Amino acid sequence: MTEFETELEVFRKEEESAQQFFFAYLSVRTLAAGNPDVLRMINMNPLFWTTVHYSMLVAAFVALGRIFDQESKHNIDRVIGLAAKDLSIFSLDALRARKEASRITVQEAAEYVVGKHALSSGDLKLLRKQIDLRRRTSGTRCSRIKPPTT
Repeated sequence: MTEFETELEVFRKEEESAQQFFFAYLSVRTLAAGNPDVLRMINMNPLFWTTVHYSMLVAAFVALGRIFDQESKHNIDRVIGLAAKDLSIFSLDALRARKEASRITVQEAAEYVVGKHALSSGDLKLLRKQIDLRRRTSGTRCSRIKPPTT
């Protein structure tokens, strides 16, 4: 596995975790709001459900924090940086080769890449701008909270 593939897998797991926690949070809210019997059962142990409910929300933000934290060893900037080092992995030839390796015929792989887009350095520049926009919160950049110096 290449360094890019390793980082992409770390990123995939973080992104998937953020989604799982957030959609679990939404599911509990939706289920309770739409089913009086579920709401009644939840209200039998409100402290537990309040704790679980907000824990899921916090866990989603923690996972997102790891993705966007610029001081983290594994973050979105690292994935983009590794992609920029070797754009050939995003070429149409590389895509065709990956498709061929996935047990489809050479002809099917060739047909698959027709009309597809090969990633360019300009695409990565635009992606970096979009990431920076999403990293900003209330006009400030997200960063780790530093303890006060004494």
